[in-house]
Amino acid sequence: MGRIVFAWEFGSGLGHIQYDLPLAKELQARGHEVICIMKHVIDAGRILGQYGIKVLQAPVWQVKVKKLENTYNYAEALFNQGYLIEGGLASMTKAWRNLLGFIKPDILIADHAPTALIAARGTSIKTMLYGTGFFSPPIQKNMPSIMPWNRAPEGLIEHSERKAVEIINAVLGEIGSPLLVNLSDLFEVDENILATFQELDHYQERKEAKYWGPVISLPGGEVPKWPEQSRARKIFCYLKPHDPHFKEILTVLKQVDATCIIFTPGLSQEGKNDFQASNIVFSENPLDMHQVCKECDLVICHAGHGTIAITLLYGKPLFLVPEHGQLEQVLIAHNLAKQKLGIAMYTSQKTNEYKMNIERVLSQPQYVEHARKFAEKYSKYDPVKQVCDIADRFEELLN
Repeated sequence: MGRIVFAWEFGSGLGHIQYDLPLAKELQARGHEVICIMKHVIDAGRILGQYGIKVLQAPVWQVKVKKLENTYNYAEALFNQGYLIEGGLASMTKAWRNLLGFIKPDILIADHAPTALIAARGTSIKTMLYGTGFFSPPIQKNMPSIMPWNRAPEGLIEHSERKAVEIINAVLGEIGSPLLVNLSDLFEVDENILATFQELDHYQERKEAKYWGPVISLPGGEVPKWPEQSRARKIFCYLKPHDPHFKEILTVLKQVDATCIIFTPGLSQEGKNDFQASNIVFSENPLDMHQVCKECDLVICHAGHGTIAITLLYGKPLFLVPEHGQLEQVLIAHNLAKQKLGIAMYTSQKTNEYKMNIERVLSQPQYVEHARKFAEKYSKYDPVKQVCDIADRFEELLN
């Protein structure tokens, strides 16, 4: 049996923990020792701990970094996390290496944990990437832009990548590990598990990739209870109340010819009272998304990968509102809108466009048709089998 470490370093929310959970449970059920080194140990302990999975605190970046006005490639995404500070990166890398040295894992599964990959470089630990496409850039010199809608200044992408390689190599030299030639060398691992579909990959130009399919939650949660008012169309809305246009969207939902269930964790009762209407109900707890997507006509969300995947597997279009500053969400929303799987709106757009675009995605057949074709293409996709197949691959690497 093997000792397997899941590592999560960058990102927010529960998405990474929920993505790791099914695979961690499967590997543990097969007799492997599973240890999760997580950025947010409170949430991780609550979700993973109930299954007896060990949780440790990941090294946390303490430096305050002024983020770049535009983030054109993965190197600059790293700069926004602190990678421009060589001393900080060296300390973080050594902390990860110390952790891995104490644990002595057979396999390191990196769920957006590039510093853990730096620490493991040159050791006997086998490494794997696991997650959506955003965490696994294409293996090529000068990684592609992650802002394809905004042309980068001439030579900037190349300069940023050279700078990232220079800083990382200084740290690798300090710990006696092999240097990088290109930044993408960091992602040349023993196995790259792209847990997504090609249509949902953040890097649409990726070549020769194997897509394992997304992690989909099993049926569970509360049964959706739609408003008693009878209307032909149903909308499910999952938004966070801090979104700049949250109030405008909920105001629009009071006006559309549809019944709506709204799940918005953290909204006070007073806030809910402001948006009460005969066609709206608020859900206090997470719903069974399988049942929701069977019954609804449209899902409104922040462009989280898991919510998008399950919605499209049921052939329903999307209205996407990426959170401000969440480049991963902005990029996937941009790609899906190009594929006519829904409409994306951003915080820079005028709020009076919300009602028009929600009605548009509900009424124009092209969005429903593209979502239906997506569901037909992946109608035989089995998320339980996907987890077992990935676990099989891990066990091959252990032998």
